[in-house]
Amino acid sequence: MNQFWNRWVIWLLRSPLHGLVSRGMLLITVTGRKSGKTYTTPVEYRQENQCVTIISRQGRTWWKNVVEAAPVTLLLRGQEVSGQARVLSLNDTDLVRVLHQRYPTALAHKLEIERDQLVLIGVEIDL
Repeated sequence: MNQFWNRWVIWLLRSPLHGLVSRGMLLITVTGRKSGKTYTTPVEYRQENQCVTIISRQGRTWWKNVVEAAPVTLLLRGQEVSGQARVLSLNDTDLVRVLHQRYPTALAHKLEIERDQLVLIGVEIDL
């Protein structure tokens, strides 16, 4: 079911209808550290100037390719941009702040409870 959902969202974000979801979702393309293959996945994000913050679950594997800084491509609101991504090492206070900003109210509370299962990724967009 998750693969079907991802394929549908990928199609939607690449289509002229991307505006339906691109305010909160983008496509990130990473290159595998060992395989050299490229992987594209839809993720939720928050953008502040040239910095994009992405929250993912540890159970997903794509983010392991950016544990150390790595180049990525984003499809951000219909525009392809490149940048450098890396997993952020933040204390709980910072993570909770980001969760509340990105996911207000009840969902933020749920994510706080699950925060040990989350990964925070930062992308600096190239100018």
